Amino acid sequence: MMARSLVRHEAEESLLGGLLISADAWDRVATLVGAEDFVKPARRAVFRAMSRLAEQNQPLDVITVAEAMGADIEKFGGLAWLWQLAKDTPSAANVGHYAAIVREFSVRRRLAEIGTQCAELALGDEPVPDLIDKAQGLVQSLATGAAYRGRKAPAICCQKSSMPWNSVLSRRAVFSGCRLAFRRWTRFCMGSTPAS
Repeated sequence: MMARSLVRHEAEESLLGGLLISADAWDRVATLVGAEDFVKPARRAVFRAMSRLAEQNQPLDVITVAEAMGADIEKFGGLAWLWQLAKDTPSAANVGHYAAIVREFSVRRRLAEIGTQCAELALGDEPVPDLIDKAQGLVQSLATGAAYRGRKAPAICCQKSSMPWNSVLSRRAVFSGCRLAFRRWTRFCMGSTPAS
């Protein structure tokens, strides 16, 4: 099997360039990627500056981003480098696609890091069930972060709506509805009521 690169430099640069040339591109990618998804520190710094500007409802263009970066811009090639990013991007029409590529390869890099951590765990002296729990936790944290970037995880969203059920289940309320076909389901739901 051929080794595969875990970075797409062109997608990262095209994403940033698209954000520099389109006023509405930020809204299409803000929930898909974060600064940590970029490989190079210069690209991370540009994205962080863009993020700060977007939070303040400021325009994103070469001048405003350079200003937001302050003296850091000189460490990464100066204003000319930002102009080149914008100039080399043919269109902002595909920024959503570029963002998806950037995020995908960021997740792949993180998965490779988790694989290394799991290999290091395997070389330790911990019991195997503990190792499996730790490895599953690492992979689960990646899956949750990848799936819910920019959105609340379901557990957080459902917390308020599940509170009434949690209180019913915790006090073991008396059966109050019609019996259902399965005993366990009847106990869980407290039976069927006109409201349910």
